[in-house]
Amino acid sequence: MKSLIKKYLPAKALSFLRFVYPMSCFRILIAKIIKEWRIRRIVHYCKLTEGDKRAYLFFVPEHGNIGDQAIVVAEREFFKRYLPDVALLEIPENIDRPVAARIFATVHSNKEVVTMHGGGWLGNLWIPWDYVIKGYYEVFKDKRIVMFPNTFFFEKKGDWQEEIVLSREGYERHRDLHVFIRDKSLDFTREQIMPTAKERVYSVPDIVLSLDRSSPKFEREGVLLCFRSDKEKVVPAETLDKIMAILRSRGESCSRTDTVQPYAVPSFAREIEVEKKFDEFRRSRLVITDRLHGMIFATITGTPCIAVNNISKKVQGVWELWIKDRFPYVKFVENADEIPDLLDEMLALGAQHYDPSIFEAYWRQLADVVRGGIK
Repeated sequence: MKSLIKKYLPAKALSFLRFVYPMSCFRILIAKIIKEWRIRRIVHYCKLTEGDKRAYLFFVPEHGNIGDQAIVVAEREFFKRYLPDVALLEIPENIDRPVAARIFATVHSNKEVVTMHGGGWLGNLWIPWDYVIKGYYEVFKDKRIVMFPNTFFFEKKGDWQEEIVLSREGYERHRDLHVFIRDKSLDFTREQIMPTAKERVYSVPDIVLSLDRSSPKFEREGVLLCFRSDKEKVVPAETLDKIMAILRSRGESCSRTDTVQPYAVPSFAREIEVEKKFDEFRRSRLVITDRLHGMIFATITGTPCIAVNNISKKVQGVWELWIKDRFPYVKFVENADEIPDLLDEMLALGAQHYDPSIFEAYWRQLADVVRGGIK
């Protein structure tokens, strides 16, 4: 966030902020002013589009996870391509439920549908978000809600069984909730979360797979390692050091990256940051990753890839369902110790072509469900 402030604020404004921001009262005041300005802007836009077909997209991220930011890029392109007559209104993730209710009460219309930003945050691994979203089902109880492609995962710890029951109660209470699942948590969602509404749970690829980013073409060199450092990480640092040592002993240059940046990414910087990350992948001969969107970025940029699981196993789930039989330049291994055995094969492949039209039927189904909520 600091780098973005330095980049976009004039020197005098920056000097003023450096003086006042350490004072907690000013921090709170500035946050409140920004939040109120954004609320007013959202309400103003809704009034401008009054009478038009409209879709809300809730939980739009402004954090530094470039995988989440790429999902928003894909969601926006999805609306432009399949629902061009529907005005899309992004609601940032820091707009809480009471504020959402206030906006909704002000601009309520019959020609609108509520959609929720996709990702991998349903369940108890990122539990605050799962609690938040169930609250929104009460706010929009009379609206169709469409959850863009997501993953359900419950880590078997604490009161995880009770958490499943609470999720089931929350999800089944809404009578027009449609959930799109991007991996093998589909059966779990149908049987454990929405057992009386299985027909409203759908299988669909991660929406970033709707993007073709195999161009522009660059001269490719080196191996790019893209690994997690958060609580979903399972590959130890020693294993990564060993892989890098093997690559260097073969004369291959290698570098480390991640799909998470240490600063916030506001909407005006989203496309820049996402394309910058895509460029890293497009310039590499091979990607080795335990990140789901590391694997997906490699796929859509036509970059050979070796993927390994993280704790939620969503990498394996997406690979087996959507990538394994369609894109042979992306391989999956159960254990990172298997990676060295694949290096010769994968480095010999070169740049590949990616065609997202192979998933066209799924995107049209998603569009039909969204459009079905607009009366």
